[in-house]
Amino acid sequence: MHDDLCGLPGGFSRALLGIEHATSRGCTVRTNNYRLLAATVGRVIAAGASHVNISSLMPAGRAAADTALMPRYDVVAPHVAAAVRVAFDHGVAATLEGFPSCAVPDFAHLCLARDERHGDQITCLIHGNVWQNHDSHVAATCKAKRASCASCALGDGCGGVYGPYVQMHGWDEFQPQAAAAA
Repeated sequence: MHDDLCGLPGGFSRALLGIEHATSRGCTVRTNNYRLLAATVGRVIAAGASHVNISSLMPAGRAAADTALMPRYDVVAPHVAAAVRVAFDHGVAATLEGFPSCAVPDFAHLCLARDERHGDQITCLIHGNVWQNHDSHVAATCKAKRASCASCALGDGCGGVYGPYVQMHGWDEFQPQAAAAA
């Protein structure tokens, strides 16, 4: 699928070689493809990854208008869960980025907006502007919450759902989570 999306035959194999090269020099590497996510996580771990961050697709560009490129979270969530389990089975840390907490309730504690273990902020450059805290910027400018989110037990650390995603797929898959039993 990677080669088809990129329009580059052999691109996936070359990307894996690049991952091996980069991780051997201590670099951070990003990759995406939800249907093969667990296998991809296994391969990047074998190539030397020591931390896996699974980022949800931001509905921008072609993905904002094409449901084939912007699948529903409830379709992607089982693949994310399997990939997290692969990372944990190999003793590798995992985090999730951009996911509404209720879309991955069993792993909400791994969502970067909720994960206070890292303590660092991601500085980013977006359209020529430097934002000192990527998560705060995205939550304030790109995401939305509906009224029922206020009752969600996972709500404080959740950044919400991308607005274009809601326009494409609606709110029906997002349900407030009850507090865990004591």
